[in-house]
Amino acid sequence: MVPAMVSMTETNIIIVEDVPSLAATYKGYLSKDPWTVSLAASGEEALASITAAAPDVAILDVQLPDITGIEVLRRLRASRIPTEVIVVTSNGSVNLAVEAMREGANDFLVKPFSPERLRVTVRNAIERQRL
Repeated sequence: MVPAMVSMTETNIIIVEDVPSLAATYKGYLSKDPWTVSLAASGEEALASITAAAPDVAILDVQLPDITGIEVLRRLRASRIPTEVIVVTSNGSVNLAVEAMREGANDFLVKPFSPERLRVTVRNAIERQRL
């Protein structure tokens, strides 16, 4: 028997980005897919939202106004919240990518990136989450 496909409409994504125009741009990139997308402008706001209702995917900027995205990632993993995390940064250093992956990120994107690159990365994260 073949398992039923999980509907993408049940997918919840949070974008954690402190620059409102970038958050709106990323949300726009994902609007072509039937996902529910919410926004958070700080690490603490993201943690509160994710703790209240864990999304399938978190797109997490490294540079946030209160705590770093890496610290948010550490707290999510320490709490065993089963959210797939995509770390986003404008600083594409190898050390930062390695640190993010070591802390449990599922993928790493360097700004700027194309709409298709973000959508493919999110789709891959959703597939991993569903498995």
